[in-house]
Amino acid sequence: MQSANILIMEDESITALAIKHKLERLGYNVLAIESCSVEAVEKTQHVNPDLVLMDIVLEGEMDTIKAAYKIIRKFDIPVVYLTAYSSDKTPEKAGLTRPYGYVNKPFSERDLKNAVETALYKHQIECKLRQGEENLNSFLNAEEHVEKTNMYLRSLIEASLDPLVTIGHDGKITDVNSATGVMTGYFREHLIGTDFSEYFTPPEKAREAHQRVFKEGLVKGFELGLKHENGYITPVSYNASVYKNKDGEVMGAFAAARDITDLKNAENDIKVSLKEKEVLLREIHHRVKNNFQIISSLLSLQSGHITCAESFDVFMESQNRIRSMAMIHEKLYMSDSMVKIDFKEYVDDLTDSIFYNYKISPNMIRLNRKIDNVFFKINTAIPCGLIINELVTNCLKHAFPWFKDSKSLKDSSEILKFGKYKIDIELKQIDGNYILTVSDNGSGFPDDVNFRKTDSLGLQLVNSLVEQIDGTIKLDKTNDTKFRIIFKGLA
Repeated sequence: MQSANILIMEDESITALAIKHKLERLGYNVLAIESCSVEAVEKTQHVNPDLVLMDIVLEGEMDTIKAAYKIIRKFDIPVVYLTAYSSDKTPEKAGLTRPYGYVNKPFSERDLKNAVETALYKHQIECKLRQGEENLNSFLNAEEHVEKTNMYLRSLIEASLDPLVTIGHDGKITDVNSATGVMTGYFREHLIGTDFSEYFTPPEKAREAHQRVFKEGLVKGFELGLKHENGYITPVSYNASVYKNKDGEVMGAFAAARDITDLKNAENDIKVSLKEKEVLLREIHHRVKNNFQIISSLLSLQSGHITCAESFDVFMESQNRIRSMAMIHEKLYMSDSMVKIDFKEYVDDLTDSIFYNYKISPNMIRLNRKIDNVFFKINTAIPCGLIINELVTNCLKHAFPWFKDSKSLKDSSEILKFGKYKIDIELKQIDGNYILTVSDNGSGFPDDVNFRKTDSLGLQLVNSLVEQIDGTIKLDKTNDTKFRIIFKGLA
């Protein structure tokens, strides 16, 4: 078995090289190393390895779980997962592919050897079982082959490392293999004729699976506990299908109980690891938010000693920018996932804060927000938040400059028509793109100013941030002053 050909799917080049050297020292032949799921599937079809060692999280158009499923189901090649960390649903999704094993990083050469040998052996047994099932059908066509068929079936059953049991309609055990005796602690003679559900926990769930197999023809993935006579319970995946005689009559059910102890342990290890990382990530967001708050407070204290109005505005704008980023980390800290934030809720809080800092009442300038229910990761949320902060701040400073001067507000009857002026913010998702629009009906954008090439720090930041999110920006001055930004969310 040590001359087997193995394909490595790992996007960390150093790790992949180390695995290759370990496998070669163990006597295996490494066909290739692939880092992309799509290319790895194509390579598998081309070189037809005996086994694939696959990192559970790979970059590419096809995720690792889909790639593994395709390799196992389409090419009938065993897959062993290399695991270090995963998303909350990865253990469940990975289990659906029915991998042949897991190797937890970091791992020793011995761990790798055990996992590879076990996977190759299991696959070899399964191939024999499938071949045996095909041969079995041919033997049943003639009476003279009955004895040979029984002997062949017995050898196949005994070859399996998993407990295999045949069960009648009444739930009584009609035959077992040696592995069943090992897992239960009872001899074959004791087991035959007894109710099979007595050896499973919970027994009512085992009986439910048995009833379903005769209604539906088969059952898969029933998680049960297999009881040993000493009280020890082994977690198993219960799978069963009916078997028929040569006339097509259902004679009973053929059931297998696969030990999933290693899978359960791996799942528990991943859950513990994810919990630890969640606590760490939450603490990071909390500390970053606090550090932003300290910086903002320092700017606020310093601005109290500034008498120059222009310098005071610079400090206020800096505070607003810091606050827009701090709010992102606050939202992430408070969210369940700590990966994405509710951007609609964030925009509401951000713009309310800007209006409050500039002492603008909603009765003076109406703020209309129409934000789709979208959730952004931090790589998209921070630049988008800063863009909205800069554009809304520019509106208040330049589109409605009179609202900063209380004297002119009292003197102008035209301006006193509260509610006449407005700022509109809209974010919608169309065909995979996000469209952000910020507009106002104030004094208008100057004709002699090119917003792409300007001395205004705010507009310079907007253009830079739009590039950062791979977006495009246009200015429409037909009626109101309207900035329109189209982008895709960053991964």
